[in-house]
Amino acid sequence: MATYTVTTSADEDAAIAYLAEQAGQTDPAAFFDAQVHNMLNGWVITQHTAMAPATPMDVSNAYAAAPLDQQQQVVSILNVPLKEQPA
Repeated sequence: MATYTVTTSADEDAAIAYLAEQAGQTDPAAFFDAQVHNMLNGWVITQHTAMAPATPMDVSNAYAAAPLDQQQQVVSILNVPLKEQPA
């Protein structure tokens, strides 16, 4: 784990404070920290996808072609809701 320091301009600092207030947050630094973590999460997903042994298209094609019981296993592992299947 690493610690980074960000230096902001006066305009950037004012913008952070304004957006934190608009979001109902009382601590601009905590608000900024949360926003940075949201951005970094996207970067982590990008890095994990790039380093995965199979492409997202290959995975989605395999999922779509799999029997329903295998799809349900994937859904359970990923903890995502399974949409209603047509009757």
